[in-house]
Amino acid sequence: MSQISLSDIFLAGSLDWEENDAKIFANWGVDYLKYDNCYHMGRFGTPKISFDRYKVMWDAINSTGQPILYSLCNWGEDYSHTVNIPT
Repeated sequence: MSQISLSDIFLAGSLDWEENDAKIFANWGVDYLKYDNCYHMGRFGTPKISFDRYKVMWDAINSTGQPILYSLCNWGEDYSHTVNIPT
């Protein structure tokens, strides 16, 4: 059985639980992840802050070995349209 993170139970998102949640998504066979900025806990305001947040999940997804399409959503507050994560 896979481990369940607090974000599955109590919180609105994967922030600070990216690695654990990415493993759970991979174990479930998820092949698409829409990731937004709705639950940012005050971590917003510049393109660099956004890039750093989105990249944490990108790295976590890649570490699973499961091919997951990672889609950045512009919902929420910040600059998802400026993030350019190399593939």
